Amino acid sequence: MQFNNIPAGRFYMGSCKLTERDKKADKKRKFMGLPAKGATRPSGAGIDDEAFDAETPQHEVYIRRGFRMGVHEVTLGQFKQYIASCCAHTPVMLRAVAASRKACRTL
Repeated sequence: MQFNNIPAGRFYMGSCKLTERDKKADKKRKFMGLPAKGATRPSGAGIDDEAFDAETPQHEVYIRRGFRMGVHEVTLGQFKQYIASCCAHTPVMLRAVAASRKACRTL
């Protein structure tokens, strides 16, 4: 697998999306010669009207300790291989499997 380093530090996460109320307020602000509300975004990113609500609001995130993240998505086959090699026989995994089987029987 190929990995990239994610350094510790601060960054902005999420999308900038104005609500309909904000859009109306921006029209009034523009009429009065004031900067639009969207112009004061902390990251300076553009407004994304196609952003999902779950992507908003944009907010600052702090990563305390850097880490490595895979460049590509993990396939189900890769994940199963990983679980089989390291975790299949741990007490936590055995309890999880037993609970899953019990839940399936009740369905």
